[in-house]
Amino acid sequence: MSKYDDAIKIMNGRFGKDSLISIATVDGTHPSVRSENNAVIMEKLRKAFASWYSNGHVNEDDPNTCLLCVRLKDGVITDHEKKYGEWQYRVDFAKQTA
Repeated sequence: MSKYDDAIKIMNGRFGKDSLISIATVDGTHPSVRSENNAVIMEKLRKAFASWYSNGHVNEDDPNTCLLCVRLKDGVITDHEKKYGEWQYRVDFAKQTA
């Protein structure tokens, strides 16, 4: 088993389910954290995607609706328990290496 496979196992255990996350934007020089329940950001999304948002492509009542899909290029995952021997994995998702 490769270090990349180990890192993916850790990530799947931690994030392989629906997870509420906050997205940070920048307002001037200060981070501005938004959650999915933020009415202001939802209104911006509705306007930005107005051409298809309300014509059957988005059902806000469906808990499986995904308005944002993040595709990772690289990152660092920390495993404080050292399940697979490593403490940190520097992951390159494009090359599938760690």
